[in-house]
Amino acid sequence: MVTLQQKGTIEVDKDDVSDEILMMDHVPEMKVEMSDNLMIGQSMGFMVAGFDATALTMGWLCYELAMHPEIQSQARQEVKEVLEKHGNRLDYDTVREMKFLSTCLKENGRLHSALDVNFRMVTKPYKVPDTSAVLERGSFVYIPNLSIHMDPKYYPEPEKFLPDRWIEENDKSSCKYLPFGTGPRMCIAMRFANMEMMCAIAKLLLNFEVSIHPSTKLPPQIEPYSFFTYPRDKLYFNLKKLNA
Repeated sequence: MVTLQQKGTIEVDKDDVSDEILMMDHVPEMKVEMSDNLMIGQSMGFMVAGFDATALTMGWLCYELAMHPEIQSQARQEVKEVLEKHGNRLDYDTVREMKFLSTCLKENGRLHSALDVNFRMVTKPYKVPDTSAVLERGSFVYIPNLSIHMDPKYYPEPEKFLPDRWIEENDKSSCKYLPFGTGPRMCIAMRFANMEMMCAIAKLLLNFEVSIHPSTKLPPQIEPYSFFTYPRDKLYFNLKKLNA
């Protein structure tokens, strides 16, 4: 960030880390001044994305695992088997072998994307197929993640938490799965965030059985005026310590 500020301005048509940071597309004549306010805003963005979004996503995954104890048990068994195979070492290599837990995390991202929308800037005029609408260059487009994630055309029985749908996922299109965005402007910390959440949930499952506390209002509703998909009411869980 300091390097970018010393540079003074950002040329959006150049391949620069600033393109990723500012979520901008290639509009050659567009330059952005790296002001103090912009620096502060981006720093806050790093903090919010690094803490709030990750914690929120793990909270929703705890909810789904608590609501589906058979899936929770299957994920726990996988964690135990993988760790026993590797001398109880929890690291990058062992976590990568937890395939079923990974599908749980991915399905949770479909149902509970931390952000309701993604946004992109139009870089050239685009006529929307089968309509007279034209998206002009420089316009912002808002992409409703949840509408895509809940479309039965892409996901049969979209309202259900079904991790198995990802086991034999042959469609490599990223445009129907958007919890981290897609393309060159997708979340630059996606891999780190996934690894962080996998490690945390693996440790949780290894030590605790998670269930829904009676204080939790079901089904949970999304807070309509929040930037993130926070539940309107708090989610409460029971944690039962498991024998070592």
